[in-house]
Amino acid sequence: MSFLGKSLRTFPTITLGVALLGMSAGLVQAVPVGHQKTQKTARASDKWRATAVQYADAHWNWATWDDSTPRVKDGQAQPYFECAEFVARALAAGGLVPGLKPDDPQDSYYHYKAPNGKEYNLLLISDVIGYRSLYDFIMDYGLGADVGNDPAKAQPGDVVVIFNSNYSDKLHTGLVAQEVKGNADSTVDAHNNAHYRRTYEKFDADGYAHVIHIDPGVIKSQKPAVQPPSDPDLIRSHASHARPS
Repeated sequence: MSFLGKSLRTFPTITLGVALLGMSAGLVQAVPVGHQKTQKTARASDKWRATAVQYADAHWNWATWDDSTPRVKDGQAQPYFECAEFVARALAAGGLVPGLKPDDPQDSYYHYKAPNGKEYNLLLISDVIGYRSLYDFIMDYGLGADVGNDPAKAQPGDVVVIFNSNYSDKLHTGLVAQEVKGNADSTVDAHNNAHYRRTYEKFDADGYAHVIHIDPGVIKSQKPAVQPPSDPDLIRSHASHARPS
């Protein structure tokens, strides 16, 4: 609380009047009206990034969403806790999936009813007819914008999506853990296969990745028209694709 805030409660009326008159114009101008609120809002708006990355760093080697044992090694498969679910839970830890907590049952992510009235399968990153994926939720709900293959724009908590060679389907996803710092590449935490702070370059070994810059206030992007596979049995096989370690 500011000095002025305290003085309103504790100073006698006459003393308060003298105190206010004695304040210089320079002091008032140094802290414009609303400036402190803006700074606090900016700091609060970034807290979700740290929380999302904390979740990812703590769960990158979990074999299932609800049990930390046994833990897998870097590069090992996680067929029961795949890539989209891992990223969705990290975003939920940051408070960006309304109504969901990071430790909610898997079915809550499989049949997620968003505030926009649509149902999403947050275990899914690929395009499958009849299902809306994690990518669809981010775009529909205005949580992020696809900024293309530009790791320099990636910030902690952003999402990386890997496409196939002709960009007709999405194959894999991960969460940005660290932005570019000097000569150091940005890094990504991911599932299936398990990776901790893998460099963006290695995560995007084939060059088909896009950064999804997450910002709850951005205007939603136009989703490219894509004809997804039609077989419902492909849901699990498309939920994530194991990539070479």
